[in-house]
Amino acid sequence: MSLGKRDYPDKSDQPIHRSAIQRHSGDIKTTSTGETARIARSGNSTMNKTTAAKIAGFAGALGASATLAAFAVSSTGAYFSDSHTGAINGTMGSIKVAGDGGSGTDHLGIVFADMLPGQPSSQTVGFTNTGRNTEDVYAVFDATALHGLNQLGKYGALSISVGGNNVFDSTNLNDGASCPASDANGPTGCKPLPHQLLLASSLAATGHRDMVVTFTPSDKFKGAALMEQQLVALPYTLVATQHGVSPSDVLNTTPVG
Repeated sequence: MSLGKRDYPDKSDQPIHRSAIQRHSGDIKTTSTGETARIARSGNSTMNKTTAAKIAGFAGALGASATLAAFAVSSTGAYFSDSHTGAINGTMGSIKVAGDGGSGTDHLGIVFADMLPGQPSSQTVGFTNTGRNTEDVYAVFDATALHGLNQLGKYGALSISVGGNNVFDSTNLNDGASCPASDANGPTGCKPLPHQLLLASSLAATGHRDMVVTFTPSDKFKGAALMEQQLVALPYTLVATQHGVSPSDVLNTTPVG
């Protein structure tokens, strides 16, 4: 053995390998020289197909981007929108009332004929909401004639019902200062007919009510001098108003009372 030299096995006894580095789909492979050419050809073919697909996809993406860009340039707006038309209109309503079942032009006349002392007499008239809106309905009595009725005291009894509900009832029609409705001892029994009497509240359009008026002369009426004499003469006006509005309100179309 010579100094300074290392002994190696005879290289002629070892198989000779030449290495080659080949990229194949992103991997590095070391092969013998005998396989280098085949892998190189196979790798080049794979690369060519992959590269071609990527180039085609990229070209397609460029084409789509170019189309969108062209559409954006030619479009009239940058945002989506939709629109439809409408209108705001309005009509006024109405407050109206009509009478029926009674005498006279407005069919509201009530006539008590041939009354007798102590016997009640009843008459019925009706009214209908002929307007388009809900309304209140009042009977407004003539002030002068009303005072005459309210001096009868216990010589007359009056009852008024509407739609089956009693809205006024008195057996002592007295509006004198000496006979208040109540005093320190409680109710006095004096109850004069008021100037305005609410007959119906919030009567709907086309709604109808019957008003029944009953009057009873006292059995205290005696003597031939009273026969065939007029005992009651009380004009009244049927008034319809907007709900909650008094008939005498100055803002009404026709204030009454």
